[in-house]
Amino acid sequence: MTTNRTSGSALVFSAGIGTWIELFVAGFQSAKTRVNYQANLRAWFHWADGRGTDGLAAQRADVEAHIRCLEQRGYAPNTICQRVATLSSFYRSAVGEGRVAGNPVEGARCYAIATGDA
Repeated sequence: MTTNRTSGSALVFSAGIGTWIELFVAGFQSAKTRVNYQANLRAWFHWADGRGTDGLAAQRADVEAHIRCLEQRGYAPNTICQRVATLSSFYRSAVGEGRVAGNPVEGARCYAIATGDA
């Protein structure tokens, strides 16, 4: 896959999705955030590929199917919502850069359990 990105220095490059993920997460200051976001995104694209879905052309129904899959695998609701938030952030950035037409996470529902630790 070839992708183009224009940064403040007008750098344009071609990269596979793995490189694109690395570049996306590099923008976060926290090392923990970078590690978690990278793992979440790699898991999403692996899952999508495993079901024959192009992760860059995903629709809301794909995101919702992914949420159901995580639920069935026993992931905690808060973990699922954190993964969905990662996807939303990634796609929001991709839309802003003109890499995808829309954010498939918009309108997808995940339900976190309130812990009272506000």
